Amino acid sequence: MFEVVSPSNTEAEWARKRAFYEQYGVQEYYIYDPDTSEWRGYVRQGERLEPIEGMVGWVSPLLGIRFERGHETDPGLYDPLGNRFPGYLEVRRALEEAIARAMEERRRAEQERQRAERLAQRLRELGVEPE
Repeated sequence: MFEVVSPSNTEAEWARKRAFYEQYGVQEYYIYDPDTSEWRGYVRQGERLEPIEGMVGWVSPLLGIRFERGHETDPGLYDPLGNRFPGYLEVRRALEEAIARAMEERRRAEQERQRAERLAQRLRELGVEPE
């Protein structure tokens, strides 16, 4: 389970969530605070979720991901092969670029459709029926 701290979260709320996850068998519970770029983590030991001491360099036994100290918009997560997971702004930027490319491609396709229609109309005017 992963969660991100927001300004409205309280320590009491985190305690309730941890108790809930503990009760329902969650194996690992991670909390990221983007304001401090720090991770808190808990791992199941028997019936309890126990705090992880020292999250920097921690490797999740279940997921195999490594936690490092984040910075600014980078949460500092690495996959089992050592590749960094992109931060929110990187993902958002890539998505915006993909949307812009798709819109440009759609605009070009529409221009080509209109051009083909004009050429077909011109052929009809010349007595040729386009296929």
